[in-house]
Formats: sequence, structure tokens, C-alpha cells
Amino acid sequence: MGLFPIPSQTAFKHIGHKMTQLQALTQCLVLAITAPDDHKAQRASELAEEIARGLSVDQVEDCKAQALELVEAL
Repeated sequence: MGLFPIPSQTAFKHIGHKMTQLQALTQCLVLAITAPDDHKAQRASELAEEIARGLSVDQVEDCKAQALELVEAL
């Protein structure tokens, strides 16, 4: 199994509730930023690109800003 399974839906199953596409993108961006090595960061970035398909530029930018806020809070 890969680092991140790639779902085919826009909602992702996550610990008993559905994760929205925006939440999934934000979390994936956090993973890309905090990955322990370049290979895992690249894989998370590729997944983020897939998740971002169909979202508006504004939605993606909001997710990026939220991801940076979360990383800064770590």
C-alpha cells in the first residue's frame, strides 16, 4: 500500500465522518510541507494536485493559507 491511498470521490472517509475535498487538500498540503523526506513530499504534492482538480483557484489558495497556518502552529 502506498503512502497515501488515492480516493476516487470528492469526499474522503476519515475516522467516522466524511472529509470534504477542501479538508483533504489542506491536510495533504500539510503533509507535503512536513514530510520527512523529498520523496514523501513529492508524493503528497502529487496527491494534493489530484485532490485540487475541480476546485477554484480561490479555494486552493484558501487551503494553502490554512495549511501554512497549521504548520506554523506546530
